[in-house]
Amino acid sequence: MKIYINHTKEDWIIDRLAHEFKNRWPAYTTSDPSKADIIWSLSPAPLVANKDVPLITTIHHVDVSKYDPRLYSLIDKGTTHYHTFCSKTKEFMESKSEFTKGIDVLPYWVNRELWKEESKEECQSLLKLPKDKYIIGSFQRDTEGSDLVSPKLSKGPDRFCDYVEKLQSKRGDVHVLLGGWRRQYVISRLEEANIPYTYLERPPTTTINTMYNACDLYVVGSRYEGGPQAILECAITKTPIISTDVGIASDILVPMCIIDIEKDMYTPTTSDIEYAYIRASKLCLDNDLGYIDFFKRL
Repeated sequence: MKIYINHTKEDWIIDRLAHEFKNRWPAYTTSDPSKADIIWSLSPAPLVANKDVPLITTIHHVDVSKYDPRLYSLIDKGTTHYHTFCSKTKEFMESKSEFTKGIDVLPYWVNRELWKEESKEECQSLLKLPKDKYIIGSFQRDTEGSDLVSPKLSKGPDRFCDYVEKLQSKRGDVHVLLGGWRRQYVISRLEEANIPYTYLERPPTTTINTMYNACDLYVVGSRYEGGPQAILECAITKTPIISTDVGIASDILVPMCIIDIEKDMYTPTTSDIEYAYIRASKLCLDNDLGYIDFFKRL
């Protein structure tokens, strides 16, 4: 069995997933679609199916506020079977008539070669972060690409900023560590609130690992997610994290770390961090996560 992975080349998470899958299971992948027994559309898009070759479409998450029935009807026409990474996405898909094919849930994975625990003090020093500040991390894009001003509400940058401002008013020693691209919305909010920050626009993965380990807290304020990957990456690096109830949050984090970010505040404990680490360890890339059996069945 040979799998051809179709994905957009955007130097983003989907490309990394495709690369890691190919490296983990090289005997089951091919770079030539004409030699494939299965096409895996890891970037969901309307594709024309070959009746002799199953087309598996991955739906990472659906932004309810932007849901386009026509687009998903087109995707459904070519799709043989769906894959998604979390049960919340599957439940939403099952509620919509546009999805007429079967849906399987298989988890995101975390790559221990990339993500690992390091000394917080050393990481803060490497990044030249102030040692007398409470470092809050956020490494995902937050602004719509159309104008680089409007917040990408599915990612909850407004919620993130509200939370940071509340924490600053309570503690007075907050410093935000930003990564990723299109962070214009959050930067403008931080500057308006006079909250200091450090921004590394598109750092390499090794630096992102250092950034996680430098954090006193990582905050996920998203409204819709299939992951986010940050939950797994924080868990395996033992970075304290709180999150809204999106994506895989409830699969990895203790209930106390899943908050109503507009109302509640919480500081993860040592036992919370250890719980998340144990849960994430079960999803490491070197484990059998069921993917090959899934593709063989189809």
